[in-house]
Amino acid sequence: MKYMHILLKPDVFIRNILEDILLELEKRNTRFYSYDLISPNIKLLDIMHLHDFKWKYDYFSHNYDFFKLGPSLSLICKNPDIETNYKDLVKEFKGAALPILDEGESIRKMFSVSDRCINVIHISDTLIQSKKEIKSVLNFRKDVELFDLSETLTIDEIIKGVDTLKGDGEYLFQNIVDIIKMRILHKNNICTSFLGNVNIESLFEYSPIYLDQKLEKSYNRLDNRTDILLKKATKSALQLHRCFCYGTIEERLCFVDYFFSICERLMIYLSSFEKYVIESEARYKLVNKE
Repeated sequence: MKYMHILLKPDVFIRNILEDILLELEKRNTRFYSYDLISPNIKLLDIMHLHDFKWKYDYFSHNYDFFKLGPSLSLICKNPDIETNYKDLVKEFKGAALPILDEGESIRKMFSVSDRCINVIHISDTLIQSKKEIKSVLNFRKDVELFDLSETLTIDEIIKGVDTLKGDGEYLFQNIVDIIKMRILHKNNICTSFLGNVNIESLFEYSPIYLDQKLEKSYNRLDNRTDILLKKATKSALQLHRCFCYGTIEERLCFVDYFFSICERLMIYLSSFEKYVIESEARYKLVNKE
C-alpha cells in the first residue's frame, strides 16, 4: 500500500486542537507511520502547491509568513482508500480551500475554518505529489526510510514526541538549546526509541553532556554526501553554547545567523522566541551571568 502525506498547520497548535484532529483522522481509518515537527521551506511549499499555478502571485507571501507563526506537523500515513479512491479521500479530509464552500463533512469544515491559508490541514492532491512531499520531508531524516515504516504509531506516542520537540517557549537559554538538540537528534537519530522515552518534563533531567554524547555519536554516523547539512547542524548545535564564551559580538551573531540558516534549510522548527533568546545570549553573554 502507498503512503500519503498530511501536514497539520500552525493554527492546529495555536488553537490546541492537535489531539482532536489526530482522533478524527484515526476515525477515518488513517494509520500513522512517521511524524516530524517542521517549519516548511520554500521547496516544500512549492511542491505542496504544485497544481495551483496562481499561488505565487496570489497568496504566496501571506501563506509563507503564516507558516512562520509556529510549527507544522508532518505525518506519513496510510489509508485503505489511498489507491482506489484517493480523490474522494482528499475531498473528505480537506474539502475546499475555503471550507465555507464545502458541502461535505471535511476536517476543515468540522473545525470551523474560514481562511484559505489558515485552514488546519494540508493533504497532497495526488499520489505523485504526495510522493514528492514525502521525499522532501524525509530528505534529511536519517532515522527513517519508507521501507522501514512497518509499525504504526499511536496518537499518544505522537503527542508525547511533539511535546518534547516543541517545548512551550518559556525556558531559558540552556533549556532551549537542549530542545533544539532534540530536534536535530530526531532528524539523524541513532534509535528513534530514545525520543519516545523522553517527555518535556524529564528532558531537562538529562545533562547537556549526555545530549552532546548522543549528538556526537550520531555525527560520526553521518558520512554520505546528503548528510553534509545535517553534519553542519549537528556540529553547530554542539558548539552553540561553547562558542558564546569566545569571540566578538559580531562573530557570535554571525555564527547564530549561520546556524539559523542551516535549520531553515533542514526545516528544523525554531520559534521566534527561541531565536530571540539565542540572539540575546550571543549579544549579552557577558551581561547574562549564569
